[in-house]
Amino acid sequence: MNHTSDALHCNKLLQILQYNVAKKREVMDSILNDKNTQEYALLLLQEPCRTYRQNLPVLYHAWTALEPTYLTENHPPRAAIYFNNSILSSASIQQIPIPHPDIVAISLAARPPFYKPTLILNLYNDPRSHTATEQLYDILRRHLEIDNYDIILVAGDFNLHHALWNLVGYTTQEPQA
Repeated sequence: MNHTSDALHCNKLLQILQYNVAKKREVMDSILNDKNTQEYALLLLQEPCRTYRQNLPVLYHAWTALEPTYLTENHPPRAAIYFNNSILSSASIQQIPIPHPDIVAISLAARPPFYKPTLILNLYNDPRSHTATEQLYDILRRHLEIDNYDIILVAGDFNLHHALWNLVGYTTQEPQA
């Protein structure tokens, strides 16, 4: 597994796993069924696998899947948030409509020591167009009242390359990186 992030929520650590599934069913099954991932409250997945015939998110009894609210027929979701039903109640999560097919956002209800909700955005940044990262600031400014949140977490696959974190010999660099 690639990355984990912890945020203080309700005087407990809220464990979050971020991972690019690369549309592979065996990776989705592994993540959603692994006993170690049962400790995570949220899975922020990029390029999630979809069911073969129905083209729906892969569903598991322990997890609830949320996908971008702005989807088109020829553009399958490339970001998803799964929340663990045994850690977070559906009443504590509100999906936030975002006008971008590669961004999914949720608001987690405020609990002490916080007075405002937590905003979590998961995005997939298309390596050809970089529309998600280019439009993110504008989306935050125009479609969300960011002052309504104590914490804002942006995670995802940004598909940006820079010499400081590229493999040796990989020379491609994006100016946004």
